[in-house]
Amino acid sequence: MRKEFAILAIGLMLAAAFSGCIGGEKASSVGAVKVEGKNVTIGSIPVKIVGKNSTGIVFEDVIIDAISEKITADNRDKPEARQKTLPEFTFAINISKPESISKCEWNFGDGQTGTGLEAKCTFNTPGQYLVKANITAGGMTFEMNITAAVNYHASGQDSVSGVPCLDQTKTVGDEYWDYLFHVAVGAKKVILRTLGDPSATSPIPTVPTPVATVGGNDIELGLYSPKGAFIAESDSGNPGTDEKVEVKKVKEAGNYDAKIGCYDLNPTGAHAHTFTNTGSVAYFFFIDVMYV
Repeated sequence: MRKEFAILAIGLMLAAAFSGCIGGEKASSVGAVKVEGKNVTIGSIPVKIVGKNSTGIVFEDVIIDAISEKITADNRDKPEARQKTLPEFTFAINISKPESISKCEWNFGDGQTGTGLEAKCTFNTPGQYLVKANITAGGMTFEMNITAAVNYHASGQDSVSGVPCLDQTKTVGDEYWDYLFHVAVGAKKVILRTLGDPSATSPIPTVPTPVATVGGNDIELGLYSPKGAFIAESDSGNPGTDEKVEVKKVKEAGNYDAKIGCYDLNPTGAHAHTFTNTGSVAYFFFIDVMYV
């Protein structure tokens, strides 16, 4: 009888030692149990999933980094031809007694996998990924997760002729340019910016002093959908090149078009634009797509 009681007592002690909880809910100690979340307690030992981006910043909720591209005259309309800078993410399980975990398997949400209490992953495309870690301790499996947000950033330097044009019909051929960039499902925000480049030298000429006219300036900035539909524009009405477009909750995935230069969305009426610059206009431009 004493032997039976001793076996029962040991069983209860083991069950209590490896019962987990997250959000105030206790995990069952019977069989293999999965508990989703970012924090879990194994017995009295807290366990946390964390991530670190390529700059060394540690995140405990959403890890943020960005894929970067440099847009040139040769790849304006060819996103697939650009060289990308891909950030490396590091994911880890923080626990004071790592020997308590006998196994850790990672699923990075894009088809890549890893093992160990620390694992690295490089995402090839922008987007938001749910990274999962299955850890095994005391015969129980806990599923922990953390989100990786891979934003997109592109920049470039270019110039347009400054030749006046009506609507979007090119006269000389370089009144404006189309800069294509990809947006994935789930994008929260798209931001386009242009800045004047007064120090530009050959092959991009110095920014001339633009001749402002009513309702117009030297360049305009517009955003168009993958199907070519107009979304938003910026034309400050000042004789400068500093423009900004910001669009939230982009609904359609695909290649978007940032159109920059001397073109007119309203060729007739009170808001008709006339671009009468004294020559080529140089500028910097920036494209950011946010997934968090």
